[in-house]
Amino acid sequence: MRVTEDVTESGSILREAREATNDAVALVEMVPDIVAQLVAVHGSAAATDATTGVERVARAWRKEDGPATAFEDFCVQRFVPMGPGRSLLRDRIEHILDLLDGHLGELQRSLRRWRDLRVEPCPAVDDIAARLDPAPDRATTLHRQGLAPLILLHFAPPNLSTMLEDGASWSTDQWAEARLAGAVGPRVPVEVSEQARSARQSASAFVDGFQVPVDGLVDASGTRVFEPGRRLVAHWLIREQIRAGYDDPAGQVTQRQLAAVMGRTVDGSIPAAVMRSGRCASWDPVANTVGSDDASEFVGPARYAHWLHIARTERALDRYYPVAPSALERANALRREMPTSQVTQLLESVLTAPGRVELAAFVASRVRRPLASFDIYFDRVRETAHRELWTSRVAERYPNAAALESAVPQLLLDLGFDAAAAARYGDSVRVEIARGAGHASGPRLRDADAWLRTNALTGSEQLGWDGYDIAIHELGHNIEQLISAREVPRPALRGVPNAACSEAFAFLFQARAGELLGVESGDHERARDEASVSQALAAWQIAGAALVEQRAWEWIYQHDDPTPQALQDCVLALCDETWAAGYEEFFGPDPHHLLGAYQHMIAYPLYLPSYVIGHAIAHQVRRHVERGSLADEMQRMCAIGRLSPRAWMQRAVGADVDPELLMREGAAAASRLRTSRA
Repeated sequence: MRVTEDVTESGSILREAREATNDAVALVEMVPDIVAQLVAVHGSAAATDATTGVERVARAWRKEDGPATAFEDFCVQRFVPMGPGRSLLRDRIEHILDLLDGHLGELQRSLRRWRDLRVEPCPAVDDIAARLDPAPDRATTLHRQGLAPLILLHFAPPNLSTMLEDGASWSTDQWAEARLAGAVGPRVPVEVSEQARSARQSASAFVDGFQVPVDGLVDASGTRVFEPGRRLVAHWLIREQIRAGYDDPAGQVTQRQLAAVMGRTVDGSIPAAVMRSGRCASWDPVANTVGSDDASEFVGPARYAHWLHIARTERALDRYYPVAPSALERANALRREMPTSQVTQLLESVLTAPGRVELAAFVASRVRRPLASFDIYFDRVRETAHRELWTSRVAERYPNAAALESAVPQLLLDLGFDAAAAARYGDSVRVEIARGAGHASGPRLRDADAWLRTNALTGSEQLGWDGYDIAIHELGHNIEQLISAREVPRPALRGVPNAACSEAFAFLFQARAGELLGVESGDHERARDEASVSQALAAWQIAGAALVEQRAWEWIYQHDDPTPQALQDCVLALCDETWAAGYEEFFGPDPHHLLGAYQHMIAYPLYLPSYVIGHAIAHQVRRHVERGSLADEMQRMCAIGRLSPRAWMQRAVGADVDPELLMREGAAAASRLRTSRA
């Protein structure tokens, strides 16, 4: 069943859109008369406010909401002029929306538990539960039952340029009113929203299940690389295993094998026999032979079929978002509240930063050989020859998820939170083992818990170093989520501006994972330099992948219903082009198309720029925190609330997001570290 046939090209939906437009035109003609009635009751001072409010309602009113007389009666009877009555109305609507969104959000995240966690699967129902939406027609219901038109009658949804230009000077109440107005979403037909939800759920299940059996992996000499039963979630755990190779003097052979595995996830050339049978005959991913035979049947462009399924549903949504009529615009202008042009410029500034020269030289000084394409994943900025110690220390302290959960309050104490805050937030974090690589799920209700999902070793409850490292990253998300849910000045401002701000705190926590484990300590100036280099290297690595994804979406919108193979070919070409622009000078050619490997492109479309922005924000926040404490500043910053990113950054650190600062200072730090080591 093609989404384009069922949704995008639906004649009934097109007719509904035309009829809605005609209805709005007729109602707008009634505005002057309705405003005259309101002025007669509330005085001439209400004229401008009433005119804009009634016009907003007219443009959103539909035939099913009632006849023209019902529209007129609603505006005349429900209008509240500026003053104490308007403030009371704002507060009451804010509380109503908080109850609705909170309870619906808690219900939906609970329904995903069996799908998200490593529990005994029940395939007949788990995916159905994860897709269930108890309010699929929420926007339409709010319009038909009167809450949405009441909001539109009194509060104007600000456009992005207004927020960027004026938001920094808005009061808390003004931001609350802006968020209330923005809560009136488009009236998307249930069948369209269900298609979008189903496509994303299917893609997420595909990604979580794409665990490459590597126990059959052999090098050119036929030597097996991994123990029996080993599987690696693509791309996350393949990347982490490549990074683990830096701790092994002979690890380069395994790194090259895994880079080839990564490349075959991108171009679809993983042998189907490898994915089907689990432990298979010896697989050499470089030569792509299984046993003594060349592979003949491949996975193919399956990941790109999921990508296109999501793209078709996004294109079906376009007509309902006139201010953001594309997936790119919705990701940037609506969710990030940053213009797409700014996001693109930000990514390109990282990709071409002069500081790459010093950063690449630093990596080369550490690996002591000519750089290869997989070295973009290098993250061993802190030198340690005892990674085995790290893994054993994790096993000793945190043998399972329950042990880590009980230790969260102490971890927060070690990070500088006072005893009350450590208990308040630490006792509200639940630690669980995810099917995939891990994630953080924040509370939707003020007093609900945050859920920390991390990874465990295959067939075991033990976290291992990777599971612990992921957990500390996700803990940063969780504590942000708890503070920004509980401490913000108004319910409408719960949260932080966008995912990048949350990523910033996750990165700050993760940078201290070794210290919290008791395997790192010492020179604070060196630690600051190491953190700067780590952030800059990570931003540089992900910027290319984020640009590939953005440009792939642009390509999708330029082509009518492309095939999965065509999208795959496009992504591979974009990987080559972007690699040549930002990396080849330093890392040489990339035969594996590693910039296309991130599975976020499938499961979390257009999220990757948030990591780059998050690294930049984390660097600026860390520089600011150096004048105080992480705990105190985090509690202050996360309590600011969900302003625009620009306004939030101004209040948090006194400056806008500046990735060039990160790359410049990261390069300077890399030079100091390389010189001090020489």
